[in-house]
Amino acid sequence: MIRMHVSLAAVALVAAAPALAAGPSSRAQALCLGDTSYVTGMDIDYFVALRKAQRGDFFWFRRDGKRYLVTDAAFLDAARKALQPSDEVRREMDGVNARLKPYEDREEQIDREDSALEDAEDALEGRDDAAERRRLETRRHEIEAQRRVLRSERRPIEEEERRLETREREVEIVVDAELERLAEDALRRGLAQPVR
Repeated sequence: MIRMHVSLAAVALVAAAPALAAGPSSRAQALCLGDTSYVTGMDIDYFVALRKAQRGDFFWFRRDGKRYLVTDAAFLDAARKALQPSDEVRREMDGVNARLKPYEDREEQIDREDSALEDAEDALEGRDDAAERRRLETRRHEIEAQRRVLRSERRPIEEEERRLETREREVEIVVDAELERLAEDALRRGLAQPVR
């Protein structure tokens, strides 16, 4: 599943890897509601072209090599409701990511300090400056201590992130099944229009 809350220009960067291998006879679907897209089993290039060509909210799906489009408002409301559990998990994940961001920023800063320290140590090669070597070694210990504290502080948030990722996968199975059911219902009720 690819869940996107991004502009179409960024879609290829965000979603390129997971859905490229789907064959023409496999099942695929794309639910596009506003600036949010929920995509499974679909070639990303086709999705980008579809998203550019189709205006408004829609549900696209492929069954037995045939492609269909649904724009019925009641259907899209049902699909939106099917996404709610996924939206809830995504909001929680966004909160966790926001809490992790300061730690990631601090780690980048520590990495820059570490790199500068390595450059200073390299600059000492061949020089006899014991005091500067001791100062750099002390700084190296301080940086490593900061890194250990940082990792220790962020570990509980990362564990929460892993739990949410597991829950997200479980929710996506339910959402995918409900969207599959809705697609079959749209076919039975004549709401799904064949597209090329």
